[in-house]
Amino acid sequence: MSDLDKVTALLKRLVPAAICDDCIAPRLKFSHRQQANQTTTKLERLNGFDRRKGYCKWCGGTKKVIKYVAGKTQVINTTATIKKAKQVQRSASRTTQTASQPALSDIIDIGFRPIGHWYEERGKLKFNQRKMQENSPAMYSFVAGERVMYVGETSQTLAKRLYFYANPGLTQSTNIRLNAILLRSLLEGSPVEIFGYYCVVPTKVGIFDLDMAAGLEDAIIQKLQPHWNKRK
Repeated sequence: MSDLDKVTALLKRLVPAAICDDCIAPRLKFSHRQQANQTTTKLERLNGFDRRKGYCKWCGGTKKVIKYVAGKTQVINTTATIKKAKQVQRSASRTTQTASQPALSDIIDIGFRPIGHWYEERGKLKFNQRKMQENSPAMYSFVAGERVMYVGETSQTLAKRLYFYANPGLTQSTNIRLNAILLRSLLEGSPVEIFGYYCVVPTKVGIFDLDMAAGLEDAIIQKLQPHWNKRK
């Protein structure tokens, strides 16, 4: 059964309730939240589904939710329908993609992996981290709509670094800035995934230790120019 069929069957069982991608992903045992987001985005283009900002039946959050609209059915598991949806997606991607837009594949190719996602709860920024909580030093990236929006590195554990984005101190300007950006993105209905990279190999030149994470961070920012990284 395809992801489209799985989500459709789930939504039909829940009529008339609407649910969010955060709740769909674990319920259908998807590997990461983005898999649910990609599927509901495809369903949004088809008759019989309503996707908009609203109340999620399961988690109670106000976010982008989707529901099956009884009486407006359309067969979605046909080859022609799925092919058409993919053609629309490719066309939109060609229209908007430019050389300066950093793609998710660029960091996946060097070892970044999905470890969680950000979400909004009662106006506060929250995160769900499934992997690499105690890894240090490490790198992380915030990804929205297949685009790398932010890249950072930390000598703290990843869980602690993400905590400070969600709970910035009064003098932590970077944390405050990213907190506001992430909340705005979520409230506008744009999901944000968290990817992580664990730098496990120490590097030395003679007696000198090299900070691989810091060097790689600078190289990625220079090459991809993520939109949320502050310009120097």
